[in-house]
Amino acid sequence: METPESNNQQSSTSEEMNQTGPVENTGLVKQLLQDGYSVLTEPTTFFKTRYEKASFNQSLALGLAATWIAAFLDWVTRSIKHESLMDSFHRIKSQLKSLPIWKDLPDDIWAQGDQASQNFLPTWGMEGLKMLLTPFNSIFLIFINALIFWAAALILVDKNNPARKSVTLNELIKITAIAYTSALVGSIFGFLPLSLGSMIGWVYHIALLVIGFSIRFNISRLRGLVMVFLPTIALIMIAGCFIGFLFAIVGAIVSSLFHS
Repeated sequence: METPESNNQQSSTSEEMNQTGPVENTGLVKQLLQDGYSVLTEPTTFFKTRYEKASFNQSLALGLAATWIAAFLDWVTRSIKHESLMDSFHRIKSQLKSLPIWKDLPDDIWAQGDQASQNFLPTWGMEGLKMLLTPFNSIFLIFINALIFWAAALILVDKNNPARKSVTLNELIKITAIAYTSALVGSIFGFLPLSLGSMIGWVYHIALLVIGFSIRFNISRLRGLVMVFLPTIALIMIAGCFIGFLFAIVGAIVSSLFHS
């Protein structure tokens, strides 16, 4: 026999089902495809709604899967263009040989380089090795970039900001890994000349980082952009100071030799 309380519980449950829809156990592959599509097409909506539901492992898997697929698409593009990974080296080598400073070098130097590249691995072996090492290279870059962004976030996110509590290394790794889905954009446009596809992918990568930082850490887009480029600017300044210090030492030594 049903009581009024049980009827109310059943009606409330049915209303919740109508509002949210049936609970669905989405597989990992299907969820990664949905997340990748959402990141590339609606990144603002993704970081506002879906990001919190995505686990650390899912975010990392999304970034690694995107870079692996991008490596495969790059190989397909090179195959269509009848190119290989060594073609860029040969183009650089031909440009260097046209410079006056390289003309006096013996041809044996270039021949040894060609012979070494041919004996090391065949073309298909180099391509396969690159795709095999892509996930390991990507995970290394994700962790290094996240560590640098974490240091920048500690500087740029105010202490009075409620989102300051979420500035952790795990959060930065998640955002950085998700932003690596931009590799797919660069690979899709890889057929464009003058490396325009890589440039488009790089710009998309910066955009995803800025959107992710600004939304998750409650900062402006401008501050998010500064957060992306602050480590690069800092490294350039440190390298400039180091080079200036070396020049100062060399200048002091030369000056002391002439005045002694």
